[in-house]
Amino acid sequence: MFSLTSGVDQGDPLADLLFSLTLHAFLLKVHNIIPDLQLNAWYLNNGKIVSTLNDMSRVVQMFVNDGPEHGLHLQLHQSSITSNVDAIDLRCLFSASIKFKTFDDGQKTLSCPIGPDLYVQDFIKAKIDNIQSILNHIPYINDRQIEMIILRGSTNLSQPHFGQV
Repeated sequence: MFSLTSGVDQGDPLADLLFSLTLHAFLLKVHNIIPDLQLNAWYLNNGKIVSTLNDMSRVVQMFVNDGPEHGLHLQLHQSSITSNVDAIDLRCLFSASIKFKTFDDGQKTLSCPIGPDLYVQDFIKAKIDNIQSILNHIPYINDRQIEMIILRGSTNLSQPHFGQV
């Protein structure tokens, strides 16, 4: 949802720490102004907020209006709102760039699928197919260290996973 536009570069060992400190300070400000959010959980730039539509609109406006002064730039075209309300009814509250989903669509949260059984099954199958494809190509690299780096990075082994299948 966010991109670093100045300061440290992607891959810099301090990038995640500095981003997290900046985001934390901003999220404290959001919490002080909109204290009734049911969920405001983040893992680096992947955030989930659960609230009423009016409070969600206020949070989005805070990110759009106040975020840049903290170095946080909300990528509206990469953002989505999941609701049980028809997207047509939501356009008056949110930017046209934000994607709208229903709870029936399923979604990924911290790399875990949440939604109908078919969505979860398709999600897991795609992950397994991706891992199988990577494993099939590893023997052709002929460099053990690069093999391990590609394997770890491509299969998300370094990223925490939460959830139940």
